[in-house]
Amino acid sequence: MLRSYPDAAPTLCALRARDVPTGCVADGRTVWMRRLLARTRLLELVDLVVASEESGEVKATGAALRLACVRAGLEPADVAFVGDRTDKDVAMARAEGAQAVLLDRGGASAPGSISSLAEVLTWKRA
Repeated sequence: MLRSYPDAAPTLCALRARDVPTGCVADGRTVWMRRLLARTRLLELVDLVVASEESGEVKATGAALRLACVRAGLEPADVAFVGDRTDKDVAMARAEGAQAVLLDRGGASAPGSISSLAEVLTWKRA
């Protein structure tokens, strides 16, 4: 059975209550990403889904993040990009000018990192 982390839905609901737009940027096909999010009951909690298929490049190039920003009407500098990989997510977000937040569920210790998605609610820009 496919499940999301327990902190995902409550965090997305809290962000929505604060009128903070949310999205999912991932490698792969759009239909697959939307299906996974629907199965975990997260699809209705995000404002947009952008898969690398739509940008024509893998997520690490930043193309999918740029496309998500265009669709949301935001500049990368106004976005906090949460990811669990320093080599792909954090490096890409920084290169695009977004605020990079490393989600380290093993116990965040690096500056700008969090250990639970719920910490996004109190996270401060670096």
